[in-house]
Amino acid sequence: MTGGSGPYPGGAMCAQGDSAGGAAYIYALAWYGAGANTGGYLDHGVLLSSPPLSDVEEGCEVTGTNLTVTICPPGMPPTFGCNSANNPASWTASPYYTDALSGVRSWTQADKAITASSCRFPGGNTLTSANQAWKAMSIVDGNVAVFSYPDTDLTAWLCSCVYSNDNQCDGTMNNSSIQSQLFWQNFTSTTQLFNGGLLINGVTACNGDEDVSNAHPPQWPAIEAEMEAKCVSHPH
Repeated sequence: MTGGSGPYPGGAMCAQGDSAGGAAYIYALAWYGAGANTGGYLDHGVLLSSPPLSDVEEGCEVTGTNLTVTICPPGMPPTFGCNSANNPASWTASPYYTDALSGVRSWTQADKAITASSCRFPGGNTLTSANQAWKAMSIVDGNVAVFSYPDTDLTAWLCSCVYSNDNQCDGTMNNSSIQSQLFWQNFTSTTQLFNGGLLINGVTACNGDEDVSNAHPPQWPAIEAEMEAKCVSHPH
């Protein structure tokens, strides 16, 4: 349904996106003001292992150092958005692109040859010009992006560990939850979202490195219930 002044003025406008699909509408919020500057069209957003394109530079660059990022770090933003029931309460991994590397390379450059301008170049440090270009195309680009959506609330479902074939939560993590943190860490005040509406859910035992819905146990009933409960029209 359309909200605002559309055919159904009382209807809510909500979105759900998995991985890069969630990044698509987060670009709209951050770069084009779809949260506040254009009348607050989006009432509620759900992100599943998303957005993985928060900082493309951090995912692509090679500088000789190994970067790690912590989700929901104690005493650091976005403390107010982290679900207190998360177990573990925080987790750490790398933001570097791995399983989606070929897709990111194709998206970020016309020349697909593996050169020092290639995402996660394997032969040495990436070019400064490439690092700058990747930063400029990121959601958190350091220039255009805005992180205040007073008409929108957001919920994230992120893998805190991955189920594996030994029936343990010790599978290989990818960068999706860590890239998400590079977006969420820009929210330090409840005033940035509708009624402080930020909830970051850590999902244990994901079915693969991004499948929060079919985790062990499945989370899709909770995800559906959360969308049904929060997809309501906000005053604009």
